[in-house]
Amino acid sequence: MGRASEIKGNAETNPKGETDPREGSDNALRLRMRRERQPVPGLPKLTDNVELRTFQHSDAPGLRALLETGTFGTWPAERLEALFVHEIDRLDERGIHLAIFGGIPIGHCCLMIRGEPEGTVGKLGWVVVHPDWRGKQIGRAVCVAALHDADRRGLGTVVLNTEDFRLPAVRLYLDLGFAPVLGDGAEQDAWWGSLGVR
Repeated sequence: MGRASEIKGNAETNPKGETDPREGSDNALRLRMRRERQPVPGLPKLTDNVELRTFQHSDAPGLRALLETGTFGTWPAERLEALFVHEIDRLDERGIHLAIFGGIPIGHCCLMIRGEPEGTVGKLGWVVVHPDWRGKQIGRAVCVAALHDADRRGLGTVVLNTEDFRLPAVRLYLDLGFAPVLGDGAEQDAWWGSLGVR
């Protein structure tokens, strides 16, 4: 717990949209995080007439374009549609949480439902904020909206996967009550080292 609190720091995203040289490479370390049932934080105050809502079919082209501003590759219509029929991580339109400005998606987080050996859990995924909107609490807002959704659905546990180069995202997740799920000592040392904590 001490190490996690050392790196929380400022949980805002990188306002310049700068990337780590490991982004998209095989050198990135994957991290699984888990949040057990606890009170969900309140939504941050958003400016500039940003609206939070769930997905509508008319959002599909803008959502695909937004996802392509992240490090998730290209998003043809078939890839987005495949999320709705995935056998492991089930997703419905109510689970796609968007921040909208001027009718265009500028932030996204989805809540998928996953069956695990210990029972059904929520899984946050595909968290992305348009580069022009980073550092303005958009990522926090869509993640909090998804956590409220998980709470309404009775999902006591929520998991997510991320990589070590996504430091602003890791800080946000820690601030929202997620904790790393770490394996052996070497994996733990590698993670804490990548985050600048020894």
